[in-house]
Amino acid sequence: MTSSASSAARAFLRENGAYVSAHKAAQVIAASLRSHFVQRRLHTTGLRLGPGHKLVGLAHTHIGRNLRTGSGFWLEAITCNAGETYSPHLSIGDNCNLSNNVHIGCTHRVTIGSNLLCGSNVLITDHGHGIYRGPAQTAPGISPKHRPLNRDGVILIGSNVWLGDGVLIFAGANIGDGCVVGANSLVRHTLPPRTLCVGSPAKPIRQWSDSAQSWQPYDGQN
Repeated sequence: MTSSASSAARAFLRENGAYVSAHKAAQVIAASLRSHFVQRRLHTTGLRLGPGHKLVGLAHTHIGRNLRTGSGFWLEAITCNAGETYSPHLSIGDNCNLSNNVHIGCTHRVTIGSNLLCGSNVLITDHGHGIYRGPAQTAPGISPKHRPLNRDGVILIGSNVWLGDGVLIFAGANIGDGCVVGANSLVRHTLPPRTLCVGSPAKPIRQWSDSAQSWQPYDGQN
C-alpha cells in the first residue's frame, strides 16, 4: 500500500470507525477477486468491478480493456426468459468508466464504443416486458414478469460519449461519437455526433464547432 493510500485508510478509519472500515475493506477485497476471475473469463485486461455487481450471459458479451464500474453494476445478456430464447450480442469498448447502479440489458444487440463516461443510475436496455405494436401484441391480463421480451431492438453508442446521471436509453437509440447526454434525459432515437443533448426525449441544443473551438447553438446541420 502506498503512503497516500495508507493515509487515506487511516483517515477513513478515524471518521467512520472500525466496523464500517472493515466492511469497506472486505467489499474491496471481494470485488477485486471477482474482477480477476471475470477478467480471465472475458479474456480482457484492466477490469475493475465495484461491489454488488451482477453479471449474466458472459458468453454473449465482449468487454474491452480497462472497464471500471461503481457499485451495483448490472450487466445481463439474456438468453432465456419466460420460455423464450434469445441470441444477444453485447459489446463494450476500451477505457469505459461507469458510476454506481448502471444497468445494461440486452436480448438482441447493444454496442458501446470506447471511452464512455457514464453517471449513476443509468439504464441501457434494448428490450421491455411485452409487445405493444404490430402482430401478436401482449394482453394486459398477463403478468408483466411473464410477458415476452422484445427480441429485435438495437442500441448503438459511439465513442467518447458522456451520459449524465439518470439517463434512460432504449431500443432505437443511436448516439453519435463525442455526444454529451444531460442528466435524466431519455434516448430512443438518433443523436448526432459531437452534440450536447438534453430532455425527454433528448434533443440537441449545442454542437461542437471546429472553427470556433467551442460549443455553439445547434443549427440542425450536424
